[in-house]
Amino acid sequence: MENEGRDGIRPYKQCLGSWRPDFLVEETSHAAGRESIAERFAICEINARFSFNGFCMSEAGQQGLADMGATQKHLLNVLEPGQVIEGLLSLFDTSRPLHLLKGEEYGVDIHLFAHEVERRVGMRPRFITPDELRLVPSQDARFGYKLCAIARDEDSQPPSSGRDSIVGKPRRAARFVHNAEVLEEVHQVALELHQRELRALSPEMLRQIALRCFNDMRTILLVHDKRMLGIVLQELDDLVARHGVLTEEQALVLRDGIAQTIIPGSPAMEAFIRQCESEPGLKDGYLLKPIRSGKGAGIIFGDEASLEEWKDKLEALRQPALTPGQTSYIVQRQVKQPTYGVLLREQDGLQHNRLIGTYLSVNGKFLGLGVWRSGPERICAVSHGGAFLFSVMSSRHQVAAARGGGSVSRYVQRLHSIGSWMKRRLTLRLKNVD
Repeated sequence: MENEGRDGIRPYKQCLGSWRPDFLVEETSHAAGRESIAERFAICEINARFSFNGFCMSEAGQQGLADMGATQKHLLNVLEPGQVIEGLLSLFDTSRPLHLLKGEEYGVDIHLFAHEVERRVGMRPRFITPDELRLVPSQDARFGYKLCAIARDEDSQPPSSGRDSIVGKPRRAARFVHNAEVLEEVHQVALELHQRELRALSPEMLRQIALRCFNDMRTILLVHDKRMLGIVLQELDDLVARHGVLTEEQALVLRDGIAQTIIPGSPAMEAFIRQCESEPGLKDGYLLKPIRSGKGAGIIFGDEASLEEWKDKLEALRQPALTPGQTSYIVQRQVKQPTYGVLLREQDGLQHNRLIGTYLSVNGKFLGLGVWRSGPERICAVSHGGAFLFSVMSSRHQVAAARGGGSVSRYVQRLHSIGSWMKRRLTLRLKNVD
């Protein structure tokens, strides 16, 4: 990243990629000098590891509601379905072949995305796995190697390109023989790999992928990192007074809209550890979240941990450096979530569940609300047995919707306004990328 703009690496502001921040609904009490509100959003993490998760399901759900006649019942979509797919298509060059690099993650949205690419563009993306990748030295290649994949025989039926097709059928990647293998060159590739799968690749292979992939590696390794929100909160005062990146009003929006997040090795972490030593019950209002996790995996709630376990985990967070083989955490304040009456399965009857929401953003553009996850457990994740719901708005909010109003859109606008300055800070703070 230090050579950004050189050696073919695009400036980060041109390739922010797809972000899917999660937010919790928090019960709030009346605060002096402010209008009393019953609920507010608290952003708890930014998901950017997989480019498509939540996007295509949100688009399909909103389109389904529209097809069922939601507007006739005076209900409005919370996003424009077509803008979601158009946003994802903007992440790559639709005139060139596309590969989708997948590993152990099963995925749902990525398959819906592949279908939409074929339907709209007339090109069938190729799914490949890490063990099918090859590097071919080449003097003609700008970076010394051609990134290739083993070619496979596929269905010879040409991709469909109906009335929704937006361009002509792109060329299929040229095939050639190298070391007795039939290969095809990878010009651009979408990633759906866990961090451990990325670490398993050779440095040169990883470098060649990074030059051709989306989301950008800086998004996958930095924005998705759970320390990001803690760094944003930690730097707000300087972003206003010293760097002029944010106004005071914008900083207040972020401070109020992000769940308190404390990063390892920071003065705030040291102060929190000392406070926990003097107030053992303080842990009950906080949780530990692995810095590279997703889907709620590995979260430790303070009120479910013993004092000894909590103390041991915090002790390892006094230093910012990552230790191989050891999970590093951020500390986050538990958000007091209300429960809602939700009917998920008829045989289970009405349940009183928590909800977690998400919104969709591509290259800094706010697209709208995504799916809501709901479940009986503290962690609302479909992988934990939960379900997802789709939002609608009453038609009386049509004017606000047309103007792009809403507190969530303000949060994403403020986050993206930090831009390249935050990226440079992250380069220094997170240089120990495991």
